[in-house]
Order: sequence, then structure tokens, then C-alpha cells
Amino acid sequence: METISSLPVPLESYESSLSKIRDFLYSADASSFSICANIYEIIINAENQARPKLFEMVATLYEDIESDETVRIAESPFESQEDALEEQYGKLVNSFIAFYISQHYNTELFYEKMWETIQSNLFFPNDAAKVFAFYYIMIDKRIPYFELIDGYQMSNEAYQSLRRKHSEELRKIRYINNIQFNQKTEHASLILNEIGIRMPESDASVELISSYEEKLIILVEALNAARATAKSLDRLFSQIKSDIGH
Repeated sequence: METISSLPVPLESYESSLSKIRDFLYSADASSFSICANIYEIIINAENQARPKLFEMVATLYEDIESDETVRIAESPFESQEDALEEQYGKLVNSFIAFYISQHYNTELFYEKMWETIQSNLFFPNDAAKVFAFYYIMIDKRIPYFELIDGYQMSNEAYQSLRRKHSEELRKIRYINNIQFNQKTEHASLILNEIGIRMPESDASVELISSYEEKLIILVEALNAARATAKSLDRLFSQIKSDIGH
């Protein structure tokens, strides 16, 4: 007869696990790796059918929740292996993210596929590899995933023709992009103005101002992302030149 201590621990429900994850994210004081390792453990201890949905919810919440860092969390035993794990599995994780994005899955299916991949012993054969894959997905700029409509496409000839037609407007935007502003919203508002989205008057309705500010903050973030990419490329080219020089 089994003793009470030898009985299997019951798995947590989706609701209970999500509550634990939220509480953890709002209070944890630890590195991103150790935070993800602890969240991964909470998900693994949830009911099987709840795990992909919890994975999706973490991907949605992870970047937006700011911890008050009131609870110090011990370092994950796998954190010391992070560099080695990235060397071994980083490109593999990136390739899976890129592949599943290219399939244009709906949001639920995307996270189901990603979770199945993390759990595959063929690709990630041990706990350290699985925790790393989970962490590397969470910090990827393509996460959270969004199901997108097909974007507008045109031929190179049509694109070049439009560039010639609107060369004056494009020169003005280039000028705006290369001068200094006190606030990023000033910069973005002038770009919006050039593409026909005018600043609302001071007596405009709350709805009109809110709609404009939504477009404004989206453009600010898009410009921030473009600057970050440009800086990353600059660092890469500088490193290549340095390596060549040596």
C-alpha cells in the first residue's frame, strides 16, 4: 500500500498555474534566464492540456509585466550553462521560430507547435536544453506571435517609379530622420504628417486625439526598432572590420 508521501503530486489547473505565473512575474528578483526557468517549471507542473495555453500566456505577458523585485529567486542550476546552451541550441530555436512564423498558423496553433517542439527529446534532449529553448523563445523579438494578413506587394519597377514620383517627399522624410528632436513623439508626428495623418486640433474630440496618439506611439516604437537594428548592424560591421584588421 502506498504511503501518502509516495503518492504522485496532482497537476495544477490552468487557472491556478496562470495565477502562480502572474504572481511570480510581478515579484521575482532574478535574471531573465532564472525567471524563465522557474516559469517553465510551473508550466510543466500544470495539466497537460493547459501547458500550450500557459506558454502562450507567458509569451504575451512576459515583456509587459514589470516586477517589483520583492522576492529574491535562486539562480537556476542551468544558468551557468547559458553560453554553451546558446552555442548548441540557439540557431535551432531561431530556425523553429522562423519556420512556424512562415507557416502563418493561427495564434493557438503556433504556440502548440512551439510547445511540442520544446518538449521533443529529438531536438532538446534534456531539462537544460528545454529550459534554454523556452527562455530563448521568450526573449526573441518575434515573440509574442501575431497572425498577420498578407501585406501589400509590388514589383521592383513599380516601386522605383513611385520613388521617382515622390522624391521630394522622400527627401523631406530623410531630413526629418536626421535632425534632433526633444521628444521621439515630435519626430514621429512629423513623419505622420508627411504621410497624410495630421495632428488633431487642440479642441478635437477625445476619440480623435486617442486615435491619433495610438498611431503616434506605434510609429515611435517602429522607429525605435529600426534604430536598434541599425545599431546592431553597425556593431556587426565594426566587429568584422576589427577581425579583418587582426
